[in-house]
Amino acid sequence: MSDISRQVLILGNPYSGHSPTSNAAQRLVLLLEQAQFEPVVCWDRQQRDELLADPSPFRCVVVVGGDGTVREVLNAMPREHGRLPLPMTTLPAGNENLFARHLGVKGDPAQVVAAIEQMQTRSIDLGTSNGQLFAIMLTAGFDAEVVRRVAAWRQRDHAVVRVSRRSYVPHIVKTAWRYRYPRITLEADGQTFQGSHVMVFNLPRYGGPLDPAPAANDADGMLDYLVLERPGAMRLLGYAQSLMRSGVGPGIHRGQARQLRLHGDRPAPAQADGDPVGHTPLEIGVLPGALAVIDVPR
Repeated sequence: MSDISRQVLILGNPYSGHSPTSNAAQRLVLLLEQAQFEPVVCWDRQQRDELLADPSPFRCVVVVGGDGTVREVLNAMPREHGRLPLPMTTLPAGNENLFARHLGVKGDPAQVVAAIEQMQTRSIDLGTSNGQLFAIMLTAGFDAEVVRRVAAWRQRDHAVVRVSRRSYVPHIVKTAWRYRYPRITLEADGQTFQGSHVMVFNLPRYGGPLDPAPAANDADGMLDYLVLERPGAMRLLGYAQSLMRSGVGPGIHRGQARQLRLHGDRPAPAQADGDPVGHTPLEIGVLPGALAVIDVPR
């Protein structure tokens, strides 16, 4: 990136969340132009990949969308010696927006423009799963099956539909009734645990009222993990209560690792940053300091 670059790449997902994202993006473009920047806006995946193939003209990238869109952009960027070439921020437009919340971005285009003007950055780690990047967390088990069902529902009749938090409710109910809890083995830097559900965190964010890994550090070169032993919907509710109260309890195992492997006798569904990423087995690692994020004025 040139120090004098005024081009700002804006990559958006028109289907993020439950309402259109174009209004926020238009406001962002207007404010950037008023600040003498040159915004380049893209809503198309193929065009996005072409623009990211040569990121050198751009000052930074702004992702307009939710956590899934952030993860898509991370994986579309070229990697140079384990690092991504463009500093990133986001204008949140999804359902949870955990990445934006972690960065302190509140959905105000003026805040994003001020951050781009100041251009103060810091490096954070990224996780990898079978070669694909994730920013926030990866889980395998019940919630990943819910995510898989929601994604399949969104793609019904080959037409992407918007979702809200309420959209998840029927899929949670169906999963609670039908999910069979395949046993998952986690191997992490010499430790081995077995359970019905595994959670791996790069950032201390999960969504809703749960805060399973509050000590996760985005720049320590480590991933924080939890293994929940017992299967069943009622057991998961009990674990959720323990995690909300104290973060500890019978059948909850915690640790940190740089390399993890998830496997089992049967494939278990997995999700990363709110999108399905297939099934176990998974080889999980961390890329220290792989992404420069733009600090926003608080």
